[in-house]
Amino acid sequence: MMLADVIDAYLTRQRSLGMRFDSAGRLLHRFGRAMGERPIKEVTPGAILDFLNGNGALTATWMLKHRVLTGLYRFAVSRGYVDDSPLPTTLPNLPPQQTPYIYSTDELRRLLEATAILRTGHSRQVPAMYCTLLLLLYGTGMRIGEALRLTLQDVDHGASHYISIPLKALADARGKRRFTLPLKHMPSWRFAQNFQIFRQKSLRHNSCRPCENSA
Repeated sequence: MMLADVIDAYLTRQRSLGMRFDSAGRLLHRFGRAMGERPIKEVTPGAILDFLNGNGALTATWMLKHRVLTGLYRFAVSRGYVDDSPLPTTLPNLPPQQTPYIYSTDELRRLLEATAILRTGHSRQVPAMYCTLLLLLYGTGMRIGEALRLTLQDVDHGASHYISIPLKALADARGKRRFTLPLKHMPSWRFAQNFQIFRQKSLRHNSCRPCENSA
């Protein structure tokens, strides 16, 4: 069976189980392009090792690729597409993970103020947009993908002060239909100011549309 067909079958199965598999899907398609149009049985251990190693120094990406390909080949072996996995069994010694850096209050303030330079040549809303994004990431600990998928309707900035993230915006389901994050630990005045800017702009944009019920 062709490698590309095995990849498509594997992705279909994983997504039928409720997994999004977006990033893993992109990685597998990149793997398929790197291996070329060939049956999966003709993919050699050397070609796989070259794909795992990439062009630069070894990083945590090596382990990510290995983990995703392990799932693919486990699926392929179970279906009889290959007799065994050609993945390397000896894992390399990767460099230690970087120590997380915690911004000081002054550094965070200067980082937020620096978004003002983005005004040049862009919409006047760009500084507030990036400032709000930084506040969300820093104040809630949400993932970048979750933050980018939020809409104005997901934010309740009334008395309860929380963000309600819909299931589709989550990188994983976390066992809930919606996931809420409190805003009480954020610089709420700054967030509220930017949030009102976006909401007013949205209302002005919607008010320009003809009313569908008018006749």
